[in-house]
Amino acid sequence: MPKVWKILGICVLVYGTIMIFLCIIWYKGIFKGSFTFFDDSQEWLQMDKAGHFFASFHVSRWLIQILTWQKVDYKSAVKIGVWGGMIFVTPIEVLDGFSQAYGFSWTDVLANLCGCLFLLIQLSLFNKMRFLPKFSFYLSPFAAIRKEMLGNFLLSNIVKDYNGQTYWLSFSPNMFLKKRLFPEWLLISVGYGVDNVLGGHDNIWQKDQLIFDYSHLQRTRQVYFSFDITLQHLKFENRVMKFVRLAFSCLKMPFPSIVFSQEKGFYISYLGF
Repeated sequence: MPKVWKILGICVLVYGTIMIFLCIIWYKGIFKGSFTFFDDSQEWLQMDKAGHFFASFHVSRWLIQILTWQKVDYKSAVKIGVWGGMIFVTPIEVLDGFSQAYGFSWTDVLANLCGCLFLLIQLSLFNKMRFLPKFSFYLSPFAAIRKEMLGNFLLSNIVKDYNGQTYWLSFSPNMFLKKRLFPEWLLISVGYGVDNVLGGHDNIWQKDQLIFDYSHLQRTRQVYFSFDITLQHLKFENRVMKFVRLAFSCLKMPFPSIVFSQEKGFYISYLGF
């Protein structure tokens, strides 16, 4: 168990650094004295919920893998990792609760829980991950229109501009076939994203006593179909390379996508990943 506490200590240090980063790019200047609750379940076409699901899944996954590398018993690693992931991501809601623009959201907590449980269910049923959530991003033109909301530099754009984000679910098509017809490293990926979204509920806002109205832009959901490549089949003995593989395996590999949009119908996209 001393190894567990050492690893968790390192994770807490890394987590603290991430929280400081979030305070700088997300919460700067918007903290208030009181704690409030806020129902944001209908905001951002639920892209923020997909982000919470993705983050909790991978934090739990990373904890489990790191503990396993340190020879911690597998069942113990799964228990610590899954619930550790939930513990690590939930404090963000506390920060939201003390911010002027947000509030503590139970639906965000539910999305966090679903991400952790999605990992736990797969490990319990299959003893491995068959469905892997992934992320991709491209710099959308909307960030320049509303910088204070969607970010004013690249890292903040990645976190805050939902128009440029896509959340994917990658899996091997062989799992649905009786024969292994596809190489195990080749995956099919289904993604979800949005377009023309400049605010939580609508595209109208006020700034410096001026009204900005972009309601002519139709806020749309988009579904993506693409290929992906898994990094899990790359074998490394070096610990650094193992860590790099683990860290970057949450990102979808670049492939063109077939997109279905409520506004445009089907089309092919080469943006982002």
